[in-house]
Amino acid sequence: GPSPLVTPLVVGAIALGIGMQYIPEGTGERVKVWLSRLGPVAQGTALGLTLFAITTLGPQGVAPFIYFQF
Repeated sequence: GPSPLVTPLVVGAIALGIGMQYIPEGTGERVKVWLSRLGPVAQGTALGLTLFAITTLGPQGVAPFIYFQF
């Protein structure tokens, strides 16, 4: 039957993780060089958008301490 734990977000995260294995070596270095050529305003905008995405996709509130559940 259907599983409530298999959501489109979970399937997308798994697909992204598998897809990242196929990124060519040296891509991270090329991205760093490209970002270093941007101006300060563009770098700040990129950083702000990255932090916004992390905040939006992250959990709400503080995660409970797992050892209190035992």
